[in-house]
Amino acid sequence: MASQRATEEFFDWFLTPVRKDETFYIGPTGRLYLHIDRNGRDFLVPTDSQEFIDYALTNFYSDTGKVVGEGTVRRAVEALVIRARDKGCKFRRVNVRVAYVEEENALYLDLNNDADEAAKVTEDGWEIVKAPEGFFRPATLDTLPKPEEGGSLEELQDLLAIPGREFDGVSWFLKGALAVWKHVPGLIIQEAEHFHRSLLVGILKSLIDPERYQLSGRIPRNNSELALLAETCYVVVIDPLFSLPHWVRHAVEGLMRGRAWHVRWRGMYEEVCFEGTKPVILAGYNIPSVTGMREISTSDSWQGPLIPDPEPDFQQVRPRLLGAILNLLRHELWLRNQPYHAERR
Repeated sequence: MASQRATEEFFDWFLTPVRKDETFYIGPTGRLYLHIDRNGRDFLVPTDSQEFIDYALTNFYSDTGKVVGEGTVRRAVEALVIRARDKGCKFRRVNVRVAYVEEENALYLDLNNDADEAAKVTEDGWEIVKAPEGFFRPATLDTLPKPEEGGSLEELQDLLAIPGREFDGVSWFLKGALAVWKHVPGLIIQEAEHFHRSLLVGILKSLIDPERYQLSGRIPRNNSELALLAETCYVVVIDPLFSLPHWVRHAVEGLMRGRAWHVRWRGMYEEVCFEGTKPVILAGYNIPSVTGMREISTSDSWQGPLIPDPEPDFQQVRPRLLGAILNLLRHELWLRNQPYHAERR
């Protein structure tokens, strides 16, 4: 009986705050996200994560002095979704690193710093503002530097000494990677020497979506692992690849086009669809072509950077490179507002 009373008390404690005007966030795999306090900062986390479950149990114990099991939290989350839908609450899509707000025709790039800042880009320019709600910041997500004016992508070409033809593919990828309102690009880095390939992949990733440690480079074994990978980062990297299974090709094409693809998920949801748009980098050997991806082969033409360790120089130009990418994005946002493009939405 005591256990039953504690469970009922937890449900009352957990469900009481639901208001009609409240907004809830759903991830690309259908998981519910809620706010928690992490070291004095507000974070959105998936409710089926161990972090959220521990947070809910700890706070319930602090408020009531009572203990319930993890299964109670999961059942309460399911009840919360039902109650929120019954009250007509809003459900919005959670974002990782990048969010496009159609009403403003503006893109927000989450810098993930202690000041909760983001770069807001419109057709008139970009500025540093407080990040809007709805960003998921997994533990793997690293901080982006504040962008600076005065840079160009040619600085990256000079730093890495990439030949013009191959750099065209790199430039094409960086110019379109943040344009989430349309099909985003993908890049295949083919048959490069391991050190050069890893260097190029790492720099492209860190320009837009740096990680504290390399989670996105792992090789997913199935759709569920790829969905989890794509839910916790913005730029999806798979390296090294020695073949391209049909299911990977299908999923990658879906990611770049914002097309839902079906996965099986173990947990609260048996079967879900991943819905979201993500740029993709595939790197390895003899990777077949994929619709929507451009291929660069650096095995013969690229001998690597002219200096042994380009990392310090890259960190110096990194803010200017990010600023150059945001300036290129301004033109894409301007095009989106033109009559021809507006009619095609």
